[in-house]
Amino acid sequence: RRGPAGELALLDANVRESERALARGDIDGYPALVHEFHETLLTGADNRKLEAHYRTLMNQLAYHRMVVKTVAHPGRLARSVAEHRLVAALIREKDGVGAELAMRDHVSNSAREAMSDLSALREWRGPASIPDDVTARH
Repeated sequence: RRGPAGELALLDANVRESERALARGDIDGYPALVHEFHETLLTGADNRKLEAHYRTLMNQLAYHRMVVKTVAHPGRLARSVAEHRLVAALIREKDGVGAELAMRDHVSNSAREAMSDLSALREWRGPASIPDDVTARH
């Protein structure tokens, strides 16, 4: 609910660059833009607890590799850019609840996309290659 923040200009610039990456089909350059977008959100949130949780989670995941793989999935790059655009727009409108919900949707969509790789791996390598409890948790 605070006034204009420099992070909003950075988010807008990131979304514009992401849209250019989408137009070029630049799946190799986009993961760096994803990282920048998320880091800018953290800075703008000015919430140490959120940042600590985020850092812990990112340290436990092969996050960059996950982004690289999932944006190569058909349509995911466009959906990710649209999700970032929506989050930035809601922040600009000072709709904190809407921005949080949009970001939660983005994270869920990204996770679902990453989990689709487990299903594909299971089909390729056979059901015994990935224990049922791994895919059942997701």
